Amino acid sequence: AAADAALRASLALDKVEDADDRDPRASRARDALRDQLQFWAVVGAAGFCRGALRALPFADALGWPFLDEFRGVFCAWLHLGFLDGVGVAHAALDRAAGARAAPAPRRRQDESSWSRTLAAAAALAPPALARFTGGAWRARIGAVVADADGWRVLAAGCLSLVTVGPLTRLGAAVVGFGLPTLAALRCARADDADAKSRRYVAYFGCVGVRELLLLHDGVAALAGWVPLRNHLVVLAALWLQLPAIDGALKLHA
Repeated sequence: AAADAALRASLALDKVEDADDRDPRASRARDALRDQLQFWAVVGAAGFCRGALRALPFADALGWPFLDEFRGVFCAWLHLGFLDGVGVAHAALDRAAGARAAPAPRRRQDESSWSRTLAAAAALAPPALARFTGGAWRARIGAVVADADGWRVLAAGCLSLVTVGPLTRLGAAVVGFGLPTLAALRCARADDADAKSRRYVAYFGCVGVRELLLLHDGVAALAGWVPLRNHLVVLAALWLQLPAIDGALKLHA
């Protein structure tokens, strides 16, 4: 609910013509998005640790007793405001991430310049590939290439899709939690709340809904019987995260 409210407040400002950085509404929207990014970065880091543990060989045999109970206590600690669990955990996580969570520098070569480069390359492509080198596809590829977090998660996802067993489970943890957590930390460090911040708040909102559904024993048992489950998790995470698709924002809308 808090993530939804922060997203709606931020998106509403795009429809206000006279809103600028000095507008109190813009400041409140940025603060709300930053609070959500910090919270979900902590939750994402915990999700990555849990996924990495379950990716270990013979993880099913180990069972990891009390792992779910620990997750419940951890979530309760985060939600108790007087303990400032989110602030403490985010400060420790941000310090541990260090330079890996530094915001990417602004570059002159943005999506439009990438699209122009791809257009020049498309002119040399055979006519049979014209369908895949059109303007819409060039814009989508340019959006991914120009976004460092986008091509990182795409590369990790493609690598995970050709693996099996523990490697696929680890890839699902990296694509679903690890890389989005680093991206959320970068967005929280940035001075402005841009479309990327909204994308990751929406993404983690979708992840939160999935985790809530999996708390039901029947849903968890049904998910356990799905073939190639981890491959499907990777594909869903890519669809939700990639800037060329913006699946999370589409679901939110």
